[in-house]
Amino acid sequence: MNTLIVDVQLIRNAQQYGIADALTYAVADPHQPPARGQVVYVPLGKQIVVGVVISDTRITSTSTFKSITSWADIALTQHQIDLAQWMARHYATPIAAILPLFIPSGAIGKPTKMWNITDQGNSVALHDVPADERGLLYLLRQRATLSDEAIQSQLNGTAQRTAKTLSWLHARGYVSTTYTVAAATTQRNTIAVAQLIQRPTTEVLQSLTRAPKQRALINQLLDADEGQIPLAQFATHAQLAPLIARGWVKIHYIFAPSLPPPSLPVATSLTATQQAVVATVLPAITAPHHHTYLLDGVTGSGKTEVYFALIRHAIAQGKQTIVLIPEIALTTQLGQRFMTQFPGRVAIIHGQLTPKQRLERWHAIQSHHVDIIIGPRSALFAPASNLGLILVDEEHDGSYKNEFSPYYHARDCAIMYAKLTNIPIVLGSATPSIELLYAANQQRITKLVLPERIDTSRDVIALPPIRIVDMRVEKSIDRYGLIGTTLAQHITSYTQQQHQVLLLLNRRGTSGSRLCRNCGQVAQCTRCSAPLVVHLRAGQAIGVCHTCGSQRYMDDNCHHCFHTDFLDIGSGTQRVCEVIATHWPTLPIIQWDRDTADSARDHAQLLSQVNALGAAIIVGTQMIAKGLDLAKVRVVGVVNTDTALQLPDMRAAERTYQLLTQVAGRAGRRSGSAEVIFQSYLPEHYAIQAAARYDRQLFYDNEITFRQRLGYPPFARMIKLVWQHQNPTICQRNAQQEAIHVTEALADLAPDTRIIGPAPCFFARVRDRYRWQLFIVTNQPREAIQRIRECQHAMIDVDPLSML
Repeated sequence: MNTLIVDVQLIRNAQQYGIADALTYAVADPHQPPARGQVVYVPLGKQIVVGVVISDTRITSTSTFKSITSWADIALTQHQIDLAQWMARHYATPIAAILPLFIPSGAIGKPTKMWNITDQGNSVALHDVPADERGLLYLLRQRATLSDEAIQSQLNGTAQRTAKTLSWLHARGYVSTTYTVAAATTQRNTIAVAQLIQRPTTEVLQSLTRAPKQRALINQLLDADEGQIPLAQFATHAQLAPLIARGWVKIHYIFAPSLPPPSLPVATSLTATQQAVVATVLPAITAPHHHTYLLDGVTGSGKTEVYFALIRHAIAQGKQTIVLIPEIALTTQLGQRFMTQFPGRVAIIHGQLTPKQRLERWHAIQSHHVDIIIGPRSALFAPASNLGLILVDEEHDGSYKNEFSPYYHARDCAIMYAKLTNIPIVLGSATPSIELLYAANQQRITKLVLPERIDTSRDVIALPPIRIVDMRVEKSIDRYGLIGTTLAQHITSYTQQQHQVLLLLNRRGTSGSRLCRNCGQVAQCTRCSAPLVVHLRAGQAIGVCHTCGSQRYMDDNCHHCFHTDFLDIGSGTQRVCEVIATHWPTLPIIQWDRDTADSARDHAQLLSQVNALGAAIIVGTQMIAKGLDLAKVRVVGVVNTDTALQLPDMRAAERTYQLLTQVAGRAGRRSGSAEVIFQSYLPEHYAIQAAARYDRQLFYDNEITFRQRLGYPPFARMIKLVWQHQNPTICQRNAQQEAIHVTEALADLAPDTRIIGPAPCFFARVRDRYRWQLFIVTNQPREAIQRIRECQHAMIDVDPLSML
């Protein structure tokens, strides 16, 4: 006898049971097989677990497979499964860790073990059963079926004692077990509708002349869209009873989005250059085919208007668009612009939505109630049922790389997703990554350029001039060396004209660390090999670890020698605010960093506050450099350009150049004079010089020469292995032993492959776990990944953005 089977990948309990590969299950009803991507409940041992069907159905003559228990009310698309399988291969990560990215939390009900009384349990004499078992058996006779949790709550014994009692009853056949699937913890919005399921014949309609109300209802349903009407529109449900009894009408529930109804997109005018960019991409939308475009536009060049135009064409084709943005800070302003341009057609996805909000938007996207999905990394995994275009804004941004397992890069995944769905993808940036610039130069992707900044009237305006101030000779107005006299003069001059000033320092807090003048020890996190950064809260010094997030009050005495004389080293945004408040006491000061803005609502409030103020000084970290359109900012001052350049990382110069160029772009985005000041102790560095001159080629030539000399990306791929353990000796031993295996496994790939390490990580201890790392630099990444999968103790990070 033939059996229909499918492969199911577990997404819960997979690691607990040590199951990496998919398991094969039989299809209970061959007339209704689950599609690839369907979320299902399947038996595993004595439990019911959740999985995703990852194969098409096939026939086997073997009949020993367990059957799928039931289906969940959620399914992934074919292309989503394709993407998940590619990510698992590409990032050397179990697919069980990838699939949950595509499923909103709370969407899947939890399988619950139930204990049921049997006929034998009902008939056995209670006095023949021991006391403990007797009480439980009596309880089940009253309730018939109970869950583990319900039984435990009714009994006074320990969980171990209850389990022993249940085991005794089960062994004698007095109780049996089944599994039930609870409703999803988060319910989507639905409405009840009456739907015409059988069109009455002419004879039937004529027979209803004596039942005019039923005849009117039939006509009403015949005229309705898709033959269905919300139940709330009927005066009483009893009106429908005769029609339901005759099998003409049924009542069921459909998804009811709370989003506003869509209206026509708002048209915007484009410059000739913008029109040329749109015309280049348009054929890939109208006659869908895959192509990767790099949109290289200076800050303020109107990349967003190009996005709008491309999306309008996608909507005209009946297609959906995914728009990825790097930071939740951009969600507020950019999301509002999209909603204004495309009323009722936008779903914003980010990590701070409630489970109900996320699930509602998930269903709205899946049912094509919205055309545009916008958000950070997670927006890529939304179930767009008719995808026609992907846009990645600020493609160079490091936040597209997931910092925790699975270590995927959303930009690279988006490129593959576009390839799998055979659609175009546009990657926009004012400071494209070196890898994409190199790919464009090699003509592997198409580079489109917006070379000029424009204002709201589409007139060309100049980029603000940038001055480098050498802080080795510049005098400061404060004892911390934060604000030089040149920057101070610009702050005074422009704020007197009711303009705003933006100051960037990419470190939060008051000071970077606190040093004891007596013994030289720096206050350290007790869980990490990282200094505590000093923050002031209500006048109290708090030591915060920016690595693990732990906090403690800074004592008046040194923990090592008990002296009380300290030196605060380095400064953060709080210190800058203190200096500004001292020298410009009448000016409003807005601190904009993760201490003051940790949610989309916080960012919205700060943005509203900035827009409402006249003269003001905004002090923030790198989050204020990314894509914000602050109309009143005329001066941008970078307090210290050199912070990232001091780090032992191959991308230090690239990050510095990108950050400086991006933050300079916040100045003068409307007509009128504007200026940018870079304060630096390394003014000769090519990253700083190139940013100050708006000279991309100068930076690229220097950086690509450096990368080529060392054989770093884009001339090779990189794989990072990280070992962690609470015991430093075991951590070191695991790293060194598995490094030997890696060296031997990759030996025949030389000279295309080389190994750097193993060695302790830059932060050698994080959250009480010691860390070692090793880098593989190779031109054969697929082969290398395949050979190192046996490293049982290492976390594998493919294409890492940092060497720290």
